[in-house]
Amino acid sequence: MADKVVNNDNGALVESAMNQAIMAEQQAAEAVTATRRMAEEILLEARRKAGAIAARTDHRIAIIQKSRAKALKKRLDSMKLQQQRSAAFQISITDDSAALNKAVQELAARLIGAPSNLTAGS
Repeated sequence: MADKVVNNDNGALVESAMNQAIMAEQQAAEAVTATRRMAEEILLEARRKAGAIAARTDHRIAIIQKSRAKALKKRLDSMKLQQQRSAAFQISITDDSAALNKAVQELAARLIGAPSNLTAGS
């Protein structure tokens, strides 16, 4: 009978050890699940922050592009205006040259007594 008591005690010890092992496995599984949830939350937060950073960066780039486009347009408009003024000045010089040339020819003709093409009263 002493053997039966020892076997019962060993059986109870084995059963207790098995229960502890099962409980430890359950706790480990719960810890893994909790850790997985925390990791997912951290990942979601990191993605949210990355999205916010990307949005701010895109906004800053848009502002810079708009500013550069405005400066470029201003510069191009200035260059076009300078080109128009230069062209108008060239036309004016050309027109004045022709008129001056004609006046010189007519004055030379008068001085040498040749008939003048000047209108009366000039």
